[in-house]
Amino acid sequence: MRVPHRRFLLPAAGAVLLAAAVLLLRIVPAGRAPRPNIILISLDTLRADRLGCYGRRSPTSPHIDAFARDGVQFLQAFSQNHSTATSHMSLFTGFHPTVHRVTSWLQSPEKAAQYGLARLGPGISTLAQYLRENGYRTVGLHHSGLVSPFFGFDRGFDVYTDKWIPWIRLHADPSPLGRIGQLLRRSARTGKPLFLFLHTYICHAPYSKAPAWIRQRFLPRPDPGLVVGPVPAGRSFWSMY
Repeated sequence: MRVPHRRFLLPAAGAVLLAAAVLLLRIVPAGRAPRPNIILISLDTLRADRLGCYGRRSPTSPHIDAFARDGVQFLQAFSQNHSTATSHMSLFTGFHPTVHRVTSWLQSPEKAAQYGLARLGPGISTLAQYLRENGYRTVGLHHSGLVSPFFGFDRGFDVYTDKWIPWIRLHADPSPLGRIGQLLRRSARTGKPLFLFLHTYICHAPYSKAPAWIRQRFLPRPDPGLVVGPVPAGRSFWSMY
């Protein structure tokens, strides 16, 4: 279904789930047309002002720009937290961090106990749970790290894995993305709508994994000290960060 291009102001990330739920209820009354597939893509950590659809003049994002022209684009959105785990859980639940209490510190049991933090509690439902209970097949293909099942992100997913798509190597071999097409075709055959969550750190620092042609195209004069080649021997991710 093609949606007329519109632009809106989005006051808070929590409104995303509320708007999505209302939209689903409005466009899928009982006995009507099949429900649409829903694909949620998270590019961690991509700056909006580096995309053409948000004003960037260099051709960094031609496919995203084309998608934005045919869809609905929000001009403003506010993350609930700077941490991947915390902000994504707000996106999945619609709650502020003070309610869902998920934080990357949870990987340190001592810190979790000190601050009264815990995994996502059993009394909080997620977007994936809501959709699965309403007939969706739910699949999450993620890049591990701070959206791992450790925090409860797998709740409500039929499949939640970081094994299907080797994100870092996609520049050299994009064939694993064919799995996405397979999922969509399978859903079409079964008549069961698909909720697909795609998450990657491919834009995350440090950027040394980018192929040479990308570095040469967008960093003709890199800042002194910026790592744009292979990771130097003896330097870790965190020392570069």
